[in-house]
Amino acid sequence: PPEVVAPARSLLARVRMADEDWLGAARDWEAVRSAPGASPEARATTAYYLGLCRLNTKDLAAATKLFEESAKGSNDEARSASIRLAELLLKGTDAAKRAAVPDLLAAALKGVAARKDYTNTLVPLNDLFPVFELGITVLNVDGAYEAATRLVESYEVVAPSRAREKKAETLAAWATALQRDGKDFKPTARAAAAEYEALAGSQPAPTAKVDTLRRAAGMYKAAGDPARTVAVLESAAQLPALPDATVSAVLAELAEALVAGKRPGEALKALNEAMARTTPISTAVRYRLGRQFLDSHKPELADLGRNLLEQVAKQETVAPAEREYHELALVGLGYEVMRTNNYAEAEVWLRKQVTEYPGGPEASLGRLFLGICLIQRAGASGASAPDAAGV
Repeated sequence: PPEVVAPARSLLARVRMADEDWLGAARDWEAVRSAPGASPEARATTAYYLGLCRLNTKDLAAATKLFEESAKGSNDEARSASIRLAELLLKGTDAAKRAAVPDLLAAALKGVAARKDYTNTLVPLNDLFPVFELGITVLNVDGAYEAATRLVESYEVVAPSRAREKKAETLAAWATALQRDGKDFKPTARAAAAEYEALAGSQPAPTAKVDTLRRAAGMYKAAGDPARTVAVLESAAQLPALPDATVSAVLAELAEALVAGKRPGEALKALNEAMARTTPISTAVRYRLGRQFLDSHKPELADLGRNLLEQVAKQETVAPAEREYHELALVGLGYEVMRTNNYAEAEVWLRKQVTEYPGGPEASLGRLFLGICLIQRAGASGASAPDAAGV
């Protein structure tokens, strides 16, 4: 009788699945689905198990259709089918179809208010977490930031701390994309900063906490909020048990933020403390700070700004990653010295620039300034211009 055959074939199918006999199990599930009197609910339930068999025999198209059918139910098989379907869409090539992933995973967690409420044994939490992680990553790569944010909100139900981290990353990526496209990105950047700041409060390790606070400060800086940038970096600099190199980097960033916030005196103090550490601050940071001090037009900071540019310009060993800042320091220092009418010294720095970086981004500007120096020196001496080779 059908009421005996169908349960027997279901049990046999499960035995075959346990033995990884996917083709044999698929035949049994097909028989159960086609049995006379099989209800739509029963067919939807068996669709999940048949979908698993098709998935394991690499028939992805058939598995997708079966999971779509099963996901329309309300039992654990339906919720599991939503998870499997989401994973298939994320690993597929159709970005448009991936927009359904947040709704699928939200359906998989329907009725779950906290991690302790998740009772689906067909897809344990340890198997569910990687699907959320993959989904957030793929949607961010797709530029589907709104969908990624909705997915994070579902993830927060079962993994609140990790979800906060992914939310901050998603908002930061979204803000960067908006800025690149010339759109209003500051509210999104500020939201990302707030998430990073809150996340730092739950991290016990000082190194993880300081890294997260620096990300928060970067987002506040992008949002045009120098006051919050300074406050966050000050908190980061006061964390205990940090390496000198880390504290030095934080203090240098703090000095930049203080200059941006028109607090040059405090910036100078932070910079002096950074430079007093055993680990020197990076070439890029020294150049940026020197440039900001000079651009502040504060007489008390001008000498320090030129000194920082000179430190970079005098480097004899320049790594590939430092070449951009080395060239900028040479042309910047040449210009600043030229403004004091010290054309002989300016010529030294500018000649070094056009010699070491003849095809660099600043080469044309360096040649222009060098030409001005030569003309000024010639006019001052009443003689013909010095050798202009290389200009």
